[in-house]
Amino acid sequence: MVTAASHMLGGADYLVPVPLHRRRFWQRRYNQAALLARHIACLRPDLRVLPDALIRYRATQTLASLFHDQRAKALENAFKVAASKRDLLAGRHIVLIDDILTTGATASICARHLREAGAKRVDVLVAARTVKAAEGPDTFDA
Repeated sequence: MVTAASHMLGGADYLVPVPLHRRRFWQRRYNQAALLARHIACLRPDLRVLPDALIRYRATQTLASLFHDQRAKALENAFKVAASKRDLLAGRHIVLIDDILTTGATASICARHLREAGAKRVDVLVAARTVKAAEGPDTFDA
């Protein structure tokens, strides 16, 4: 991720992982996006991680099987920017970190909140992106 996104990370001020709701965090005991952000920061000491800049204050259903519009609706009012981090975000270049990009709904909503909080620029860096296989004879069910 660091190599592939060197152009993006070079001008960034902070790494902000997509947050989990506290209930999901306690079930899992880790936030995969935060782990990725911390590892990136270890390789790029010029970058600081703000793990609590975004807060997921409303639990949502599992999003894996939902389409983009359904995800966006499920995520309405699920995130907010921590009031204590607004001054740090103002005028800054933020890289939003997540593990998987499926429809982009989560990334879009998080980026919008960061921009509304004053971030000058928000880029999104993900470890993987899902793609929908074309229907046809070469497709299979996993």
